[in-house]
Amino acid sequence: MLVLERKIGQKVVIDNGAIEVKVLKPHGDMIRLGFKAPQNMDINKEEIYLRKVLQVPEFLKPVVRNHETRRRK
Repeated sequence: MLVLERKIGQKVVIDNGAIEVKVLKPHGDMIRLGFKAPQNMDINKEEIYLRKVLQVPEFLKPVVRNHETRRRK
């Protein structure tokens, strides 16, 4: 993993300028980032990306049926 330090307002340029990441400002204990990238490029937070990748198609989900259990006599 490449680790860079940037100040507010500074950018990181990726893929010869095709993608820019700009440090906008701190917001509580978080930092706001701005992204410029081609519209056909997907940019997601990790939790959104994982939700998309791990999404199971409907036809693969198990069928759950509610049923009552009876006591045997």
